[in-house]
Amino acid sequence: MSGRDAITAYEADGRVRWAYEHDPWPGQGIGSGACTADASGRRLFATTLGPVLTGGS
Repeated sequence: MSGRDAITAYEADGRVRWAYEHDPWPGQGIGSGACTADASGRRLFATTLGPVLTGGS
């Protein structure tokens, strides 16, 4: 699951398998990353907010 400030993977029973925290997306809850599993289901590809450079980009 990709959220505003973390990506979290869950086991089938709902327990957290692992989590990766990152800087929160700016805005009022409208920004978030995305994630998807590869075809084998063994890898998770995810986007997170990168560093914001001086000037805001």
